[in-house]
Amino acid sequence: MRFIRSDLSQINELAELARSTYDKGEIINVKYLNWEYNSNPDGKALVFLANEESKIVSQYVVVPRKYSIGNEIINASLSLNTITHPAHRGKGYFTKLAELTYSECKKLNIDFTIGFPNKNSVSGFINKLKFSGIGELPLMLKVVNPFRALYSFLFNSKVRDEYTYEFNIDLPKVSLLNLNSDLHKYNYFWSEFKKRNVYTTDRSAEFIHWRYIDIPIRRYQLFKIEKNGTIETILILRSKNIFGVNCGIIVDLLTLKGNREVGQLIDQLQKNKLDLIISSVPLDSPEAQCLKSAGFFKVPKLFMLKKLNVVLRIHSNNISSSITDFKKWFLTFGDYDIF
Repeated sequence: MRFIRSDLSQINELAELARSTYDKGEIINVKYLNWEYNSNPDGKALVFLANEESKIVSQYVVVPRKYSIGNEIINASLSLNTITHPAHRGKGYFTKLAELTYSECKKLNIDFTIGFPNKNSVSGFINKLKFSGIGELPLMLKVVNPFRALYSFLFNSKVRDEYTYEFNIDLPKVSLLNLNSDLHKYNYFWSEFKKRNVYTTDRSAEFIHWRYIDIPIRRYQLFKIEKNGTIETILILRSKNIFGVNCGIIVDLLTLKGNREVGQLIDQLQKNKLDLIISSVPLDSPEAQCLKSAGFFKVPKLFMLKKLNVVLRIHSNNISSSITDFKKWFLTFGDYDIF
């Protein structure tokens, strides 16, 4: 068995490994993996592999990501796409590859790694990989068509196809965000947002373009709410069929001033045959207040089909332990890769 760092030339082989565990989804798509691993503006993915007879049987992946921590931009990484071939599980490859990865993170001055593991992996991250569980993302939900949503969930749950709506919005202060013509306005918006001193992904214009526009397969629509020539709110949407239910996903919502146009925008989304609209923002934030005013409620943990766990591992002595204080974090679906 050989443990090596990938030079990222084996994208086809990495997609093949993913197919040993998943029969569909972006993770088995070569174009998607090439975008995620090679085109990231914050740096190329750090991938360690276990090879047996020249065949990849396990991988551990982090992608570099810049975070705005208080008034500083910190080099960190996001853990994702951990896979071991079913025939090779239970052999310790997960732990071995992870430690190789985090040893390299230290050499590259990556100060911490954040992850959003599923329920099957969270204990491994905490008990084996020295991560701390820092919290769970809240799920906020607005039911648009309860009867159709329930019927679709009960009788069409095998349908999980991606679909896209053209969200036609006719509001005077709402328009599509164009990162070319709106670049200076967006940069000002982001500089003002960071004054809240929350801990969050550095949503530079370059990152937003890569994350939401350059991405293959998925399609997002980026809206801005503007007053007197200044962007006050950014809202990024995706539509997806989840367990047979037509969902509108507010992947990112950031506001300088919680304004009523957010509710008006969400009201217009309801005309697009959506059954549910979901989002995740910190519950004590202005963004959460916007959603609550628009009819969203927090889904009780008891009824969540999937917990949205957040874990973090510190690699550098230069990072304060306050980094694990979940109350300081501003995290949305846009901060990780599932949506």
